[in-house]
Amino acid sequence: MTSSSAYADLAGADAGLRDVIETVWRPGDATGVRVRLRAGADPTPVVESYFVLPHPARARLLLPAESVVAARRALGAYRGLRTSSAAAWARLIRASVLSSGPASRALRRLQIDAGPQADRLLPKLAAALGRPAPLRASLAVRRPGAFSKPTLGLFDDAGRPVAYAKIGRSVLTDAMVRHEAAVLRGVTGRLPSITTPALLGELGWHGHPVTVMAPLPAHARRLTTEPLKMAHVLWEVAASGDFGEHELGESSYIHRLRVRLQACAGSYPELAEVLQQWCDQLCEAEGQVRFGRSHGDWVSWNLGLHRGRVVVWDWELSVSDAPVGFDACHWYFQRARVTGDPAAAASAVLAMAPGLVRLGVAVDDAERVADLYLLDKSVGGVEAAVATGDDADLAAYAALARRRLGR
Repeated sequence: MTSSSAYADLAGADAGLRDVIETVWRPGDATGVRVRLRAGADPTPVVESYFVLPHPARARLLLPAESVVAARRALGAYRGLRTSSAAAWARLIRASVLSSGPASRALRRLQIDAGPQADRLLPKLAAALGRPAPLRASLAVRRPGAFSKPTLGLFDDAGRPVAYAKIGRSVLTDAMVRHEAAVLRGVTGRLPSITTPALLGELGWHGHPVTVMAPLPAHARRLTTEPLKMAHVLWEVAASGDFGEHELGESSYIHRLRVRLQACAGSYPELAEVLQQWCDQLCEAEGQVRFGRSHGDWVSWNLGLHRGRVVVWDWELSVSDAPVGFDACHWYFQRARVTGDPAAAASAVLAMAPGLVRLGVAVDDAERVADLYLLDKSVGGVEAAVATGDDADLAAYAALARRRLGR
């Protein structure tokens, strides 16, 4: 098998689908795996087959195609965690092309062809989970980016959730995958009001880490409660880290932030200098800052509710020494960011800053914590621009920094 023949019949596949294929299956001589796209069912036996929805040119989802029933069940999993628009899309798919065997024949399929000695990820995952029966997988397909990485939903032959697995694909995402495993080892079972996915295993896949986690509770429902109304839950998260009060300028957090800024200075020196001035100004303010763990991505799409407990997943950005209040700031920033630019999101954070006192932030320090969060997001924006070349948001972050410096 030549390298080119390993990718036969992939004409029309978009960049996100090709990225998933390369990361998950590694087609080529080294693995003995060949992939191809087909219209409808293929009588040739294959080891894995996936419906590509809605189409390879704009792929968003891969579903196991060995059984329409299993595909329907996999698509129907975690209904209570979906937004109304995502739930409507899933119902439409189940009621149309997955309504019967004949209807599904019109779907394009991703076929995985490999011999018995081929190197494939699914059998490795089954072995790590101690499951003799084959696993099926579903995958969301996203636009390739600096932080994007495949997440596999793993199912049994009947379409019941078994686990999910994250795969690193770069130096940056490898670190995120390993870090999430380390965080889960430290917090799972130790948060009184919170359920986290149990860590089931870790393995390597062609030089990259794979973290395997327990499935989410099947009947969990989406949680949309604002963080300022669930202070006790965020307090539990904060207290699970390096909890304590320190001078900001002497903290491990601010040291790490300065290192990140320095790494960006070569690519965007003027913006890095403005952000450094903002950092210095915040460090000059009197009073200590309270630090603790932050989840790192506290948003409604990472939260659920099950049997009176909050279910929290995606801990890959968690840090143990963030200023207390960062998770609440992130919720409001991201909620505004969905429909607005960074300036609108920053305004939302500054507007909610007085409410941080509910989380144990001192009245006189609430605005500084909000500023620290916005500085952190600005540094993250520069880091993303360095990694991807997309600097569309940098002007907004520079304007924000200058406004906060001159207030």
